[in-house]
Order: sequence, then C-alpha cells, then structure tokens
Amino acid sequence: MGANASLCSTRSLQKRYGRRSVVVCQLDMYIIMQIHVITTVNDLAPGLKAIIKGTIPDTQSGKVSSLSCGCVLLQVQTCFVRFKKQGTSVECWFCLNARVLSLYGTSGGGITLPPTDGVRNPGHEQQIFDVEYVHGIMGLKGCIGLKQSPVAEGSIAFGKEGVLIGGEGAYDTNKGEVTKYSAGIQYSQRDFSAAAILADRGNKLIASYYHSVNLDTAVGVEATHKFDDNANTFTAGTKYHLDPLTFTKVRLDNHGKLAGLLQHEFRPKNTFTVSSEVDTKALDKSAKVGLALNIVP
Repeated sequence: MGANASLCSTRSLQKRYGRRSVVVCQLDMYIIMQIHVITTVNDLAPGLKAIIKGTIPDTQSGKVSSLSCGCVLLQVQTCFVRFKKQGTSVECWFCLNARVLSLYGTSGGGITLPPTDGVRNPGHEQQIFDVEYVHGIMGLKGCIGLKQSPVAEGSIAFGKEGVLIGGEGAYDTNKGEVTKYSAGIQYSQRDFSAAAILADRGNKLIASYYHSVNLDTAVGVEATHKFDDNANTFTAGTKYHLDPLTFTKVRLDNHGKLAGLLQHEFRPKNTFTVSSEVDTKALDKSAKVGLALNIVP
C-alpha cells in the first residue's frame, strides 16, 4: 500500500473516530478457477489415466500483499461443475484464498497502517498435463507444465505385502538439470507404519513411525537430519477422534513449535478445518491461524 493511500486511510479514520480506540484490518484475497479434464482408457490400457489442468487466471503473475508477522488464512475450495461421459469427466474447481494481514489497535489519534511487501501467490501452473498408470504392484505418475521450458516431474512406486518402495524426481528443461529427487521405503501393518525417506537431493533423511493405539487414538514420531548444516528436528504428535466425523491433531517439535488442527466432515468428502501454530519459545509473537472449507458436490 502506497504512502498516499495510507495517509488517506489514516485521515479518514481519524476524522470518523477521533481519539477513540480503533482496530485496523488489512485483508487480501484472490480467486482461482481450475478446469480438470480427466480421461481413462481402460479398454486399451487398464489403469491409465490422463489429466489436463488449466488455471484461470494465470496466478504466476498475480501478486498479493504479505506481512511477516502472524496472520489468519482462509481457504474455500469447491467443485461446482462435474460432467462425466464414457470414461471422460470435466470438473470445474473454484478456490478462494483470503489472508488477514494484520489487526492493529490504537487508543491515540494517530493511526499508521503497516507496510506490506508484494509477493507472488502460491504457485499454480497455468496448464498441467498429468499421466497416471497403475498395474499390479507398480504405480507411475508424471506431470509437465504446458508452457515454454516447463518442469517435468515423475514418480514410481512398487508395493507388495505391506512393503512400499518408491522415488520421485523433477527435471527443469530451462536449466537443463535435475532439480529434485528423493527415494523412500515404507513398511505397514494393520496398526503401525514405519518409513525412511532420503529427500532434498540426498540432503535430508527422514525417519517416522506411526502407531494406531485404538479406533480413536493414534500417535506418531518423526526425526529429520540435514546433512549440510548437521541440524536435527524431532517431532511428536497425536490424533484423536472426537466422534466418527470429527478429529483433532496436535504436534510439538524440539524447537518449540506447537501446532493443532480440528477437522469436521459435515457431509461425505466435505470438510471444515481450523488450524493454528505457535512458537512456545517466542510467545510474544502472534500465532498463525488457518481456516479451510472443502466442498465437493
């Protein structure tokens, strides 16, 4: 927000409220509409699925304001059109993202709106072509952006009798180099799961264990080691079902980051989620709060 706009807003608020206490709220939002065309060709290649995704508008060039302090995020996502005929379906997804940048109060006559820095919206490729193939114990998935010098990504996994082995990678055609690769292994049984992943081009090692205590309660731990700076992170968390349609999650790491989540399914596949994160070692800083609404007809 420019200096003239800030001064104008300040004077109008001063004129209206005088020296009374006021709260200034900044809100930024942007709207995304995606069109998905999904085709299956089971007669020719069972298990093969092709997906083309288009985003309106091109959010790569859009900008919103951002503030490095605590903020409230709201996301609403819904599929409002769905058409299917002979193995081909068309879906139109609408996504609204809103961000409360700041809430500032003052008891004096002077009000100063905080400065903001322009940043890009969360990355959404304008057009993407996806291919998925599942056959027996093997699964393949690949995607590429439909633009000049796109990034191509692919993954492969093999699974049998509770053992899953897989890897993924990405190749930037503009830079002419592999920008991402990782590999992992997982072993799962009815009430527990253990996994080890080598990520970030071999720079990060992640080990995790998840255990289902009963139908309502589950616990998990994760250890992460970065080889470049020799940093370690340990995280413990739990999941508890309040009822068949509502559950909560809580996690805490060794750096003091405490996060919680509450999700309720008010209709099949339709959920409302509230989440928050706070740094217990810096309680003077604002907590982060997020709201998400997912609607599927």
